Order: sequence, then structure tokens, then C-alpha cells
Amino acid sequence: MRSVPEYRPLPNDMFWEGAVNARWITGAFYRMGRHEWLTDLGWQQMHGDGITRVIDLRNPGEIKRREHDPVVDHEGVEGGADTRTTLGNLGQ
Repeated sequence: MRSVPEYRPLPNDMFWEGAVNARWITGAFYRMGRHEWLTDLGWQQMHGDGITRVIDLRNPGEIKRREHDPVVDHEGVEGGADTRTTLGNLGQ
């Protein structure tokens, strides 16, 4: 059986609590796995790094909190719920 090599952080990786596969792409663009994994601290860290809007490119049926996702008080996070946007309501 082959061993899996340890992950080596890359210079453009972002370390927001709860974020998986988060990294800076270019300019003001970042990417990461499901934002539902972020903790309150992770949202605060993103905001502290200047992230003011999250655009979710998943299908509406994929965007939901799951049983094991952290419970986050979005109103307590600076920027609140207004920072999250889905692709479907970008034009609104």
C-alpha cells in the first residue's frame, strides 16, 4: 500500500478557520470548498483579509447547511449575511 504524501502549504493558501482548499487566485479572487465549513472565527478572518462578498457558484440544491457543519452566528460576524451571494441572485 502506498503512503499518501503530506500536504505542503502553497504560498497562495489561505488559513481561515474551517476553510478547506482555500486559496488566493488573482487580484480580489479567492476560492475554497463549501463556505458552510467556516466557523465564526473563519468568517472574521476572511473579513479581516478584505473579503466583503462571497459568490457561491454551486447549484441552489447544493447550498445548504449539513448536520455536521459548524453553527455560525452570521449576524455576529462583521458584514453579516450581506456578504454571501449565490450565482442565482447576482443580478438582484
